[in-house]
Amino acid sequence: MPAHLTTIYPAGTTMAFLAPLIQAFLGPEIQRQNDILQDLLRKNSALGGHPNGYYHAGQPFTLVAPKFLRGATIGPIHPTLQDSADHLMFLRNQLQDDRKRLTQSLSVILSRCQSTQDIRDAFPEALVEEVSDLRSLSRTRPEGFLLEANPLLHDQYQRAIDIALDYKAKRLIY
Repeated sequence: MPAHLTTIYPAGTTMAFLAPLIQAFLGPEIQRQNDILQDLLRKNSALGGHPNGYYHAGQPFTLVAPKFLRGATIGPIHPTLQDSADHLMFLRNQLQDDRKRLTQSLSVILSRCQSTQDIRDAFPEALVEEVSDLRSLSRTRPEGFLLEANPLLHDQYQRAIDIALDYKAKRLIY
């Protein structure tokens, strides 16, 4: 049996899987939104706006680190691009809300796991296949085995699964 199958983690260290799980599910959507922003920046610049960013509804939109914008005056987005900026703002706000909910839900589940195998067995195949460290492990217990001992986790578990699968489906659409 490979060593990683029997690795037992001290309490809390399974949380190291949180960032890779979040990135696996939300990373493609973040990239898609950055591509939309890049297109808006290009169009706004062609219409006389700043090439590195714009303000919309009081929020800066840029792909440049803030320290590189010091002293630069970025203005509002061109009026003809307002609808596109509104749409991107809606997508960004939704992504931030989903990231918070997914992080909270996965944190609750991962905090109950003591090994890589626990993490692998806690989630359905559609989620496990997104993380290479988990993909190579075989299932040894039924999906969601943690719920048997902790029925109150069911809502957290289902919330995490729903959000992650929603972003996986979006990736197939876009």
